[in-house]
Amino acid sequence: MITCFPDPHPDEIFYSLCARYANRMKYSAKTAVTRDLFGSNAPLVNIAFPSRLGTLVANLPFFQHYTVDRLIDDHTLFPVFRPFLSSARLSDIRENMVGTNYSSVYTRVSTSIPLPNTEHLRFCPLCVEDDRIRWKECYWHRVHQIPGVKVCPIHRVFLQRTCNITRKGWHEYGFFSAESVVEQTSPMEVDCSDFCQSALLKVALDFAWLLNQHDLSCNPTFLRERYEMILTDRGFANRTSHEKFDIHRLMQEFKKYYPAHLLSMLSCELTEHERNNWLHRLLYGNNHQIHPLHHLLLIHFLGYNVETFNHLSGRRNPFGNGPWPCLNPVSQHYRQRVINDCSISKTTLRGNRRPKGVFWCECGFVYSRIGPDTCEEDSFKIKYILQVGPVWEEALRRLWDDPTISLREMAKRLGLGRPALQCQATRLGLSFPRPGGLLLQPSLKKQIHLNGGLFNDQTRDHYRGSWLRAIQENPGIRVKALQKKYRQVYRWLYTHDRHWQKEHLPPRPQVRRTPVHFINWDERDRQTAKAVEEIVLQIKDPNNAPERITKISIFKRMEDGESLLRYLYGGKLPLTEKMLNNVIESAEEFMIRRIWWMRDRYLREKLALPMRSIFARQTGAENYKPSSKIREAFETAFQSLEAASTQK
Repeated sequence: MITCFPDPHPDEIFYSLCARYANRMKYSAKTAVTRDLFGSNAPLVNIAFPSRLGTLVANLPFFQHYTVDRLIDDHTLFPVFRPFLSSARLSDIRENMVGTNYSSVYTRVSTSIPLPNTEHLRFCPLCVEDDRIRWKECYWHRVHQIPGVKVCPIHRVFLQRTCNITRKGWHEYGFFSAESVVEQTSPMEVDCSDFCQSALLKVALDFAWLLNQHDLSCNPTFLRERYEMILTDRGFANRTSHEKFDIHRLMQEFKKYYPAHLLSMLSCELTEHERNNWLHRLLYGNNHQIHPLHHLLLIHFLGYNVETFNHLSGRRNPFGNGPWPCLNPVSQHYRQRVINDCSISKTTLRGNRRPKGVFWCECGFVYSRIGPDTCEEDSFKIKYILQVGPVWEEALRRLWDDPTISLREMAKRLGLGRPALQCQATRLGLSFPRPGGLLLQPSLKKQIHLNGGLFNDQTRDHYRGSWLRAIQENPGIRVKALQKKYRQVYRWLYTHDRHWQKEHLPPRPQVRRTPVHFINWDERDRQTAKAVEEIVLQIKDPNNAPERITKISIFKRMEDGESLLRYLYGGKLPLTEKMLNNVIESAEEFMIRRIWWMRDRYLREKLALPMRSIFARQTGAENYKPSSKIREAFETAFQSLEAASTQK
């Protein structure tokens, strides 16, 4: 039991707690602190994401009210990364911080910006003065250790690094309390009129805000939707390429906004000709770890801070909110926003499918546009006219019979080209040539494009019969396959008899939908709890080398264990959670079991009595000398070996 562990100060980082404890206990050995606190000789607790927190909390007295969640949320850098990582990755990080797998934590948050270490510890001279007045000692503040924070958000002065740590050495194992290494220095205030210093202050203020948000829930999808919305409004959407954004122009504007020496100071350099730079990964990479500092730089570039950015509304309509304008040039409400009907789908462009909107007006005019809109004027542009409607048709009839209006003027008034007007006039059965004009009917090619071509009944019946026989002889065949197999028949009908062909396409094969199986969580919970019990028995099998029983060691032996672990954290497996709480071992319990396993092995294999120091090394008990329970178990087991050896 650790009885002298200090109470935390406001915004104190976990490393500082351990350093104050080490300073209080006056340890002389390099590894004694970590062995006492975490039951391991592993070098130094990680400053940003410490591990083995479960072992530490289990050894603290209950009246100090320490919990693993309190340590993670209030005394590590976990809250800074929480809004920018997926829920699955956050659950894995928490699990590894509780357990012993530090390397896994590092790989899940590793980015191009290095995490802090003992040589990077920073302090604010004014915070040091305030702490010594209030608490009679100074300590390492959490916000000062975040990568990218160069100024104190409270006093608005530049942070300073101590040189005493590098002089003392022991970087790998040392715990240095701020009181023992910080020297009094004069503060240097931030000049808010200087852009770079002002940008550094904004970063510090946003990180300080993030540290205090315990219920902030974002995810990469949430962020990407808002980036897309804002960049589209700013004109960075790329409408002529498969790329969603004009990344080249965005990077140029970004580098104009942030000076190169500022990006270099923050380890956020951008190489213009590098395809996979961090800005590109932030906007396009779905599975890349992006440092929170990168997000903050982009958010500030867009004109927000992290708080206002988080309160932005969600995904919006790519064509804006209705009503939308009617673009029928002969309608009484031309360019007036009277359309409430809009259907949105995706284009079939390979690589980047853009939104496609179809707009229906009450006058019968239907048109489509490709989005998203980048400005107000985009809402008055037409991509395709899908239907002209009765109002437009009546205007065409009236203008067609007026000999004083030229075809050019008519096309201008109706908003269509002259060839399209000819085809529409043919469809409506208007007279050719026009009254007072010499305009002839549209060419055969245009008529074929609109209504099919000229043919005799014998030829038409031949191709129709061939098409129907092809469908009958190939049951279940798709249109594409039929087109390739009977190319000439398909092409003739498509050119000359398209309407009939569309009505006599082969029936689509019915897609056999896989039935949706709903999970019976009560049954799944019982099965998982039973599997946990069986796996625990396997781990405790005396024929196997001892292994500590943890959630990770149990679920890695299960099929689909990673998904089950997520369900466990989601509260769907209460029976399994209860079972795990009963069987999971602390480091102390595992060491006691290991001692008795080694003792039983000596008796079972009738091995010679080992030296006391060798037996301690074999069981690992020499690393747990402060634990009275482990010492007692070791003494009892070794005495039983001595008794068995005497009987021989």
